[in-house]
Amino acid sequence: MTNLSMKNKTGIRELQEEHKRLNRLTTDLEKDRQGDRSTSSKYDLMRLKKTKLAIKDKINFFRHKPEVFTPKYH
Repeated sequence: MTNLSMKNKTGIRELQEEHKRLNRLTTDLEKDRQGDRSTSSKYDLMRLKKTKLAIKDKINFFRHKPEVFTPKYH
């Protein structure tokens, strides 16, 4: 496994953990929104969901990104 692959896997794991954290926050905020229908809580929820989506896009990019071939010279 190349060093680039290891970096990608580590990066993906970190992004997945951040996505899980944001998912928990989103779930909590959705529950809170049942009692708090304020505009600020709505925009907080929208911001979290957009951030989660951006992270998911990054995860998919790293998963499907082709390895860059760099020839090694002796």
